Amino acid sequence: MPIKFRCDYCRQLLGISRSKAGQIVDCPTCGRVVRVPELDGRREPVPEPEMNLADSELTGALAELARIGQQPIDDAEPDSSPQSAQVIEPEPLPAPEPIDPPAASGPLAGSIVPPSPPGSVEQRRPGRKPVDRRDQRAAAYDDELASLAIKDEGLPIWRRRAMPGRRKWRTLFPLPVILTICGVALIGFLCGYLVGDTGSHPDVTTTQNPSGGPAATETTQPSVKGHITFKNEEGQSRQDRRARVIAFPQQRQGQRKLGITGFRSGDSDSTEDFRSARAALRELGGAVAVADDDGNFELSLPATGTYSILVLSHYQPRDEDEPIEAPLMKLLNEYFDRPEQLLGRVAYHFTKIQNKGTKSQILDHLF
Repeated sequence: MPIKFRCDYCRQLLGISRSKAGQIVDCPTCGRVVRVPELDGRREPVPEPEMNLADSELTGALAELARIGQQPIDDAEPDSSPQSAQVIEPEPLPAPEPIDPPAASGPLAGSIVPPSPPGSVEQRRPGRKPVDRRDQRAAAYDDELASLAIKDEGLPIWRRRAMPGRRKWRTLFPLPVILTICGVALIGFLCGYLVGDTGSHPDVTTTQNPSGGPAATETTQPSVKGHITFKNEEGQSRQDRRARVIAFPQQRQGQRKLGITGFRSGDSDSTEDFRSARAALRELGGAVAVADDDGNFELSLPATGTYSILVLSHYQPRDEDEPIEAPLMKLLNEYFDRPEQLLGRVAYHFTKIQNKGTKSQILDHLF
């Protein structure tokens, strides 16, 4: 592990090998001389530099430094006699001669014509009609366009040169390049659509398995659906509306037990208690449904696998001497704080189903 310490001058954090403990080194940041601490943390001060006056090179360098700034003294007296001031008059500049601009060549030769300066020969000549330079430049511009159009007449559109006034993007993105890009984008879109269509199912989505197993599959269609009926005293079949259908996963999640409010067949399914109970059971991996006025129900399970189904009738009572099944009582003790009051004196049906997530399971029961 290297020795870490700070420079005494710039406070830069330094790290150096342990083999250089106690040695004198130069700081890489400020260049000053510092001493590396010992392994036990002690650090002696750096000794003051000593000057060897016997060194001939050092003595010569000091002598050169001493002579810097000294001026040689001239013993002769300076000449104090007044000197006559010499006045130097500048020579007059020659008068400028007018020079005609050189004749230019090319399609834009007429456009490169500098304006005539004031007082030039062209303006001083009497009776000469002034020349309009703008007309000359416009004519040269038209000649250039005409020459370029003639040269590009035999070429395809995407190879023609960009003339003044044309759009620049035609030269940057030729027509074949644009068509190629559009074709590649269309092919990629079709491939992605086909792959996404064959790799997914409209009725199946993957979710996390609440029982801790592999990834679960939750279906958009109901996992279990059916019809609940009962026989009255006259032996007639009637719709068992408001009957409860409760699903429990094969493995219990967590240790918290649920209250029975909202799960009993006599409780209303339009209150906040029922919605809270349904959400709490959903968190544990289960589900609950209520039969409608026609006795029909639909139950959506959150994952695939084996589920225990408990159906509680709303109208059909249970015999007093009818015992409760031991597996059902064990299951209810794991989920509810008062399982006996959940069942009450109503008839029940206890079974198991296997949810594969491909199609709805049919569960019809007559109490």
